[in-house]
Amino acid sequence: MFSAIYDAMEAEHQPKFYVKNGKASRGLEQPARAAILLNAFRSAGWPIQNPDAFGLDPILKIHTERYLSFLQRANAYLGSSAEGDAELVATITRDSSGNYPLSLLGQVEWHMFDVFSPIGSNTYAAALGSASVALTGARLLRDGARSAYALCRPPGHHAHADYGGGYCYFNNAAIAAEELSSGGNRVAILDVDADHGNGTQDIFYERDDVLHVSLHADPSVSYPYYSGYEDESGKGAGIGANINIPLALGTDDKAYLNALSRGLDIIAKFNPRYCVVALGVDGHVDEPNQVFKLTTDCYYKLGEALFELGLPTLFTQEGGYNLTTLARNVLAVATPFARGADGAIFPPEANRVLPGLAWATRCGRMVKLIPPPPASPEKHDDNECRTGEATSRSRGQRSFVFFSDVCCAC
Repeated sequence: MFSAIYDAMEAEHQPKFYVKNGKASRGLEQPARAAILLNAFRSAGWPIQNPDAFGLDPILKIHTERYLSFLQRANAYLGSSAEGDAELVATITRDSSGNYPLSLLGQVEWHMFDVFSPIGSNTYAAALGSASVALTGARLLRDGARSAYALCRPPGHHAHADYGGGYCYFNNAAIAAEELSSGGNRVAILDVDADHGNGTQDIFYERDDVLHVSLHADPSVSYPYYSGYEDESGKGAGIGANINIPLALGTDDKAYLNALSRGLDIIAKFNPRYCVVALGVDGHVDEPNQVFKLTTDCYYKLGEALFELGLPTLFTQEGGYNLTTLARNVLAVATPFARGADGAIFPPEANRVLPGLAWATRCGRMVKLIPPPPASPEKHDDNECRTGEATSRSRGQRSFVFFSDVCCAC
């Protein structure tokens, strides 16, 4: 059974300050994102659980004590402020080449690399909750779960060991990967957010036990601009364990899935014990930043390919800001992992959760029809399943088939 993890404290992070094109407004990363996803999970009949308690030790394996102390100091200052909605915002370019400032405002400039990540009175607690959600997902995998979804908010992949930015404060995917790597396990991180996960790359850049593969928009023209280039392949022991696959603005489904296939082949050769997917769906064609032109069908195929990789997989939520399409795209990725004991991917009522996608019973399981038929799903003979033009792919010991009118794993 596919399960989601969420901490109610995550909703208390409510950033107010955001600047784009010289105009101040609320940012895109708001509590409504999590609320919409939670409602979709409940409608789909998926269980939602609270996170376990882990303390600060797992976070300190990734982030510095100085950074943690800064966030705690900021939290204490804002908690005692007479202005209940006050926020701390970086206003100058980060420069870590000088001496560390004593002033809290100076430390904001040191530890936050952009103006997109204001720190409010509940930001620290929400970030702790988000990290605990990821750690709980990692624990579920270590206990034998095939998959888990960590509804992490705020997101994390832009956060470095000593500083945050890009809506991110603690690097949830990195914290989970570190937890999974204990005991000598090899871990692969696949980042499918439209923006490069600069923080995750930096954290594992000199390690060979954690593979970082990222599909993202060309950083020469897209955020974060200075990180995510193809020649950034690791350092020292980590040479070859960092794979960037930058893609052109406007990339469509076909080009994206070809790049994904390349990334999954690299992961399969790495032979990890676990896979962590930094799940951003901000490459969808209707996303406000309009980076890629991906469809919900592409996200379904992404999830299917991940499932066929055969690894225990943890999803940590990253980007995705169109409140109309967010849940549909996240659920499309997760769908192949939500198989019941009878092999069904979804209960029949899930059609109302994912409008625009239709399902039918194929070979004893629920599979997606392309394009959706006008009528409701109907039973058919298993012997008739292999219709339409098919292309077969194999990865490792697993083989799967993509059909032009049916996605079927038979």
